[in-house]
Amino acid sequence: MSTKKPNVSLARVDLNLLVILDLLLKERHVSRVAEKMFVSQSAISRSLKKLRELFDDPLFTRTAKGLVPTHTALQLQKELDGVLPLLSGILNRSAFDESTCDDTFRISVSPFIGAVLIPQLFMRLQEQAPQVGLIEETIKSNTLQLLDNNQIDFAFHYEDLKSPKYCSSYIGDIYPVLYVRAGHPLLSLNAPELHQVLEYPVVGNLVEDEAHQSIRMPINAVLQDLVHQHQKPSLRTAQAGSLLKILKESDSVLFGSNGLEALPGFGEEFVQVYSLQEAKQYRLPIYLLYHVRNENSEAHQWLAGIIKDLSGKIIGSSEK
Repeated sequence: MSTKKPNVSLARVDLNLLVILDLLLKERHVSRVAEKMFVSQSAISRSLKKLRELFDDPLFTRTAKGLVPTHTALQLQKELDGVLPLLSGILNRSAFDESTCDDTFRISVSPFIGAVLIPQLFMRLQEQAPQVGLIEETIKSNTLQLLDNNQIDFAFHYEDLKSPKYCSSYIGDIYPVLYVRAGHPLLSLNAPELHQVLEYPVVGNLVEDEAHQSIRMPINAVLQDLVHQHQKPSLRTAQAGSLLKILKESDSVLFGSNGLEALPGFGEEFVQVYSLQEAKQYRLPIYLLYHVRNENSEAHQWLAGIIKDLSGKIIGSSEK
């Protein structure tokens, strides 16, 4: 009647024993293994004793010509031939190659920046790293918590945190810009004033204030500071496509931000009617954040470089 051998915890095993077993199976001689390991024969003999206890098997019998493996040892040799190269690969990782990278990255970005950035980023990845996956997350007020919990890899943020927990790179400033469709009645006026623009229905993107950081989004700040109390935006949504469709088909005014002109075909259908570029109190710096745990990840460093390059061009595209 056989008894079931108790499970062995990997944490309690010296993995170097497997290397010694592999060499014993190949050399079939304790002294030759000792030479290759630069240790004494007695040290190899002690390791062999531990291996016999670990596998509950003699593993080898001694003869005048050397060691003869048991059936169990021969079975272990087949398994070691597959396991040891994997362990060696973990310890000797090859240099990062974006063309073979198959990681999936999550990026949190505001709707308007994302509307321009994500298509460009996707096309760049298709050229350089076709196996990489990309998931866009709408920017939220708990961005830092999402980074901490490894629920997102990259986030656009409105403050340089100067925290050892995060890697932060300045991208540029965003500021409010109001747009209308081509042919809008406002375009018949010579440099319409803000109050004239705001007589029309206002639509804008919905981005949560960073309450715990005391950060007000530009649309929230402007609407609170400049618009009469009874005037509220007709529509707030995180769907940039919906806003552009409404703008195209109505006399609404889009409360947007610089960089939208980088959208393909945007300038053919929409016109900037008012800009708050010079109102410094409504400007927000944009930073790209990722958690410090990924600081040594070549894949994250590589993708961060691409995101910074593309987003810097987008945000700076209307900085004159």
